[in-house]
Amino acid sequence: MTIFPYTRLFLFCMLVAVAGHAGAQVEQTVRGRVVQPNGQPLEGASVQLQRQADTVTVTTDSLGRFFMTAPAQRYLLRVTFVGFRPHEQELLVSAGKSTALEITLTESTTVLAGVEITAPSNLSSGSGRIAIPIEKALRLPASYFDPLRAALSHPGIAQASDQANSLIIRGASPTGILWRLNGLDILNPNHLANAGTLSDKPVTSGGGVNMLSAQMLDNTQLIVSAAPATYGNYAAGVMDMQLRDGNRYEHEYTAQVSLLGIDGAAEGPLSATHNSSYLINYRYSTLGLLSQMGIPLGDEQIDFQDLSFQLAWHKPKSHTQWFGVGGTSRNDFEAKPLDEREVEKDAFTIRYRQQGFTTGVLHKHHGQRTTWTVGAAVSAKEQDRAARTDQPFVFGVTQDAFEAVDQLVSGTVMGETALSGRWRISYGAMVSWQQWQQVVSAEGNPSTARRDVTVRHQLYQPWAAAHVMLRDGLTLETGLRAHIARGSAASQLNPRVLLTWQKPRSTWTLSSALNSQTQPLVVLGDNPLLKPIRTWFSNLSHALPWGNGWRWTNQAYYHVFDEVAGLPGTNTSLFNFFDEAITAGLTNSAAGRVAGWETLAEKRFQHQLYVMAGGSLFRSRYRVGESAWRSSRFDGGYTANVSGGKEWTRKKEKTFGLHLRSLALGGQRTTPIVVGTDGVPRADDANAFAQPLGDYVRLDARLVWRKNKPGYTRSLSLDIQNVLNIQNDGFQYYDRLQQRVVIQRQLGIIPILAYRVDF
Repeated sequence: MTIFPYTRLFLFCMLVAVAGHAGAQVEQTVRGRVVQPNGQPLEGASVQLQRQADTVTVTTDSLGRFFMTAPAQRYLLRVTFVGFRPHEQELLVSAGKSTALEITLTESTTVLAGVEITAPSNLSSGSGRIAIPIEKALRLPASYFDPLRAALSHPGIAQASDQANSLIIRGASPTGILWRLNGLDILNPNHLANAGTLSDKPVTSGGGVNMLSAQMLDNTQLIVSAAPATYGNYAAGVMDMQLRDGNRYEHEYTAQVSLLGIDGAAEGPLSATHNSSYLINYRYSTLGLLSQMGIPLGDEQIDFQDLSFQLAWHKPKSHTQWFGVGGTSRNDFEAKPLDEREVEKDAFTIRYRQQGFTTGVLHKHHGQRTTWTVGAAVSAKEQDRAARTDQPFVFGVTQDAFEAVDQLVSGTVMGETALSGRWRISYGAMVSWQQWQQVVSAEGNPSTARRDVTVRHQLYQPWAAAHVMLRDGLTLETGLRAHIARGSAASQLNPRVLLTWQKPRSTWTLSSALNSQTQPLVVLGDNPLLKPIRTWFSNLSHALPWGNGWRWTNQAYYHVFDEVAGLPGTNTSLFNFFDEAITAGLTNSAAGRVAGWETLAEKRFQHQLYVMAGGSLFRSRYRVGESAWRSSRFDGGYTANVSGGKEWTRKKEKTFGLHLRSLALGGQRTTPIVVGTDGVPRADDANAFAQPLGDYVRLDARLVWRKNKPGYTRSLSLDIQNVLNIQNDGFQYYDRLQQRVVIQRQLGIIPILAYRVDF
């Protein structure tokens, strides 16, 4: 693999820097800015670092800046300013890296009885949003620095497969997820999009691991229900990722070696004036070491590498970012000798290759009352798969191959104006152009024709919204977004409304939104006349904070899916789509309904202990035409999640931590397979998804040892996925070699040992 030819030089420089680094005190700086939503600085804001009985307090200067030093420990950061909602978050101060923060305070909506309700940024905020701060993504077991895998610790979220991060959000297909980076729509940013699929072919959303390491991210959130008018073109959820800026004051580095490969990062100022910064991260990963240790990974050779960066320029009234991520991945499987073949796949040699990139520019200008944002991004992805066999099972085909190329250009312009202390309006538009091309071919059967399909799609989404404080404690946000596809008569208007009522001791949120999503282009290739999917999201949440950092959230939701693609006269619907082959003849004849309730009790990381415990009950149903409602593929019925961790500190420099996560999920559903009198296996469409797979149960653990020394921090960690080695059901298929129906099991125990240095 030669896309990044300077791998060895990069690692050599890292090791030399580690070996020659001289130190300072076992303390570190914490600096940052406190601003209003329009980017204006807040002078005189109080910034506190709290740890048990110790508190360090500073105030911001005329530019909203603050600076303090603190011993390398874990803290609660609290920022307050009169008339604004307090901000709280967990903060780990390490000797190896200083901390730079950009904190935005929003106007307070209530002063009842002198008490203001807080919504700490590192806790789930309710109303269909899941906050995934970088610190949480780095500490949760078996997350592998992937924010999507970190989201599994929340109720209502499930994985489609152990081998991939494709998320099932509240019983809806992963194809309904929109990907965003720095506010711009992008293509699926995951390696190995074929991971965990029955066909070994790629899916449209998700993959083996995110191309962006969590240590590059900041203010990332997963939206699982109604969203403001700034979001559109999704049917299940939005993964909204934001890259953090690098350190503007000093150069800092990270080097990590693990059983999965190597990971290196660097950040620092671009100039002596401290008005610009860079942040860069490189990873190379292979599963070869795990395979040599005897870990069963399907006898496949899997590896990937990626490079991501962000350059940022800061001025008093503007902020500009140039960002990008690119990577390659591969998955190879060698056919086994005839006498060693046990399953059908053993007869195939399979080669899968994927490469792609995203790059973009975002510029924000802060005026006295209005903040303007302008940006554009380009994404491209190419995927190739070829399989050959000397033992053809289907129609005499000895080799099949496909090549898929996807390209997306997106642009946005947005303005936000504060009309008064109670009124704020926002407005803008997003434009996207996408082209998808696929070439499919097969050999060994003269009747098999080569197929070449190209789809082009242009989408315009103007929008406007208003945010108003109706009275103390009561706010209303309403908006309208248009979904206009060029050359289509299926343009749609999507209204949004969100009502928040803050009481002295709790918060109620009622939200509702109609949203449209263009059918996946892989579907439009054979069905160009399909209209967009429409989803009506309704969500009622109640958040109750109480002492010692605890917060309890309950949510009830009802999601209605209309204009879903379906095949008339059958039970085939895109509502169940994950990795199936697409057929022609689909119409907007299917519908879906999801109803459920979620609860989550969460204690932030305080006094060296944190806990998250939650669960959900839901029903996911669908139908095609006027047929009866039936369970969907993703109708697992329930989720249960418990995560927690404890740290012990010795002599203020050595810390040992134990982190656990347990998952219990209702099994996905599958369609029974029947063998006809002609000996050909077929899916029993009359009983589509009537057969549930076994429930999914998994326990993950993370052991970490961390030591702070002057100028650097070392850590040694052991992540163990599936500690109990439970063989959960993956999917069902008919194995033509064994000539019987087989349940494919998911991954067993996987240990990942890693050594990391921050300096």
